[in-house]
Amino acid sequence: EIVACGIEPGHILNPIRQLCRHAHFHRGNVTKIDLDRRSVSITGVDARHEHELPFDHLVLALGMTLDVSRVPGMAEHSLPIKTLGDAFHLRNHVLSRLEEADLRSDEDARRRALTFVAVGGGFSGVETIAEINDMVKSVLRFYPRAQATGARVVLIHSRDRILNELHDDLARFAQEKLRQRGVEIILNTHVKEATPSGVLLTNGASVLADTVICTVGNAPHPLIA
Repeated sequence: EIVACGIEPGHILNPIRQLCRHAHFHRGNVTKIDLDRRSVSITGVDARHEHELPFDHLVLALGMTLDVSRVPGMAEHSLPIKTLGDAFHLRNHVLSRLEEADLRSDEDARRRALTFVAVGGGFSGVETIAEINDMVKSVLRFYPRAQATGARVVLIHSRDRILNELHDDLARFAQEKLRQRGVEIILNTHVKEATPSGVLLTNGASVLADTVICTVGNAPHPLIA
């Protein structure tokens, strides 16, 4: 919703100190974990000063990282949507594509600027492309030349339905709603390569787009290894 200006950042940001009032919170970088001595070494803003915290139990809750190395070009030519910063960047990028499309006289270039692709049909991909679809459709009237061309919004997923985390009936209901609202859904297809002008698919087709959003490639944090 941050991407589509649906809510403000302050609506979703919660200070950890406020949430965990009965915990001792330290904001810093872990530099060393000593399992024998049962201690963790951390540094704060001033990396010259190291602090040692003893523990009885150590919990590693680092979340997932993004690894798109398996798809050529994805790291270079796609936009992630993992952090608040990613959301701001994506929002600005989408708006810049609308502005660019309204300036371009070449119809093919305008179509590419107005094509938005999300790779991955999980929660992140579905929610992001749905928000972008709503935002673009609602503001397109302010861009006369772009409106004449029209926007194309595409979701690419490797399985036979989106939202595999959900029950089949609910997932297919969401899938049909997306299609009714104008989102093009390509199923049972992988992205073979991402390029500066779009994506190449394993079924031999390609989608020309200035905007490719990557929501696949989750991997364990390297520290776990």
